Amino acid sequence: MKQKWFTLLVCAIVALTLLLYLFSYQTQISEGVVQRRLGKVSRVVNSDGASPGWYFRMPYPIDEIYRYDRRLHVLDSALTEQMTNDKFNINVRIFIVWRILDPVVFQSSVSGNVKTAEERLKYTLTTTKAAFSNTKLEELVNTDKQKLAHKKIEDLILARLQADTKQYGIEAVKVGITRLNLPSSTTLLVFSRMRAERKRKADAIRTEGQREATIIRAEAEQKKRQILAEAQATALVKLGEGEAAEAQYYDVFAKAPELATFLRNLEALRKIAMSAKQKTGDMTLILDTKTPPFSLLREGPKAGMPKETGPEKGK
Repeated sequence: MKQKWFTLLVCAIVALTLLLYLFSYQTQISEGVVQRRLGKVSRVVNSDGASPGWYFRMPYPIDEIYRYDRRLHVLDSALTEQMTNDKFNINVRIFIVWRILDPVVFQSSVSGNVKTAEERLKYTLTTTKAAFSNTKLEELVNTDKQKLAHKKIEDLILARLQADTKQYGIEAVKVGITRLNLPSSTTLLVFSRMRAERKRKADAIRTEGQREATIIRAEAEQKKRQILAEAQATALVKLGEGEAAEAQYYDVFAKAPELATFLRNLEALRKIAMSAKQKTGDMTLILDTKTPPFSLLREGPKAGMPKETGPEKGK
C-alpha cells in the first residue's frame, strides 16, 4: 500500500512538471521574449512593461515562444577608407555597441537574426561618410587634444545610426573609433605639407628677425649720428676755447719773442728727456751746447732771455 502511494506521488510530480513545462515558461531579466498565439503577438516580456518571471502559455503549436538576448552587443567594423574635408584619405575602423530595443520589430524586420541586424548596421555605417568629409585631417590627427574632433564625429555617427536602426527594433548605444591611420600616399602628402608649413613659419620668423634687425640698425645709426654730432659740437667748443687761450698767449709772445723761443726750447728739451726715460731709464747726451735748445745747459736761463736795456737818454 505504501509503495502504491509512493508511485502515485511520483507520477503526480512528473505530471505536474510536464504540465508546468507545457503551460508555462520562465523569462530572464537579460532577454526579451515574444509570445505568439496562433501567429499573433499575445505577450512581450521586458518590452511592454511585463517583468521577468513565470508566465502561462498554451502548448505548442498554439503558443510559440521566441527569446532574444537583450544584453549589449559589440560590432567591430572593417577598416574602411574615408576622405577628409581637406582631401586626405584616411583608414578608419569603428566599433558599435548596440542592443535589441523592441523584440517584436526585431523579429519582424530581420527575422530575429543577430547577424542580419549587424549587416544592417554596417550598411548604415557606410552612409555616415559626411562625418569625416566635413572634418579636416588636423582634427583627426593632432598632438593637441583640444583640436581633436573624435567625440563630435562619434556623436554624429551615433545619431545617424539611432535614427536609421529604429525600424529594425535595435538601438545603437555607443560608437567609437578604434583605429585611424594614413595610407602611404596620404603620409607623403602630410609630410610635404608639414615641410611647407615649417618653411613658411621659418620664413616668417626670418622676415620678422630681419625687420627687427633693420630697426635696431637704424636706431643704432641714429644714436651714432647723435653722439658724433654732440662730440663734434663739444670739440668745436673746446677748439674755440683753445684758440681763444692760444690767441692770448700769442699776444704775450708777440710782445716778448725771446721768451717764446726760450719756452719752446725748454719744452723740446723736456720732451726729449721724457722720451729717453721711458725707453731706457737713463739718458746720456753728447751735443753742442751752442745749439738751441741745448745752449740752455751751458748758458743757463739767461740764454735766449731778452737782454736788459738801460734807460734811454733824455728820458
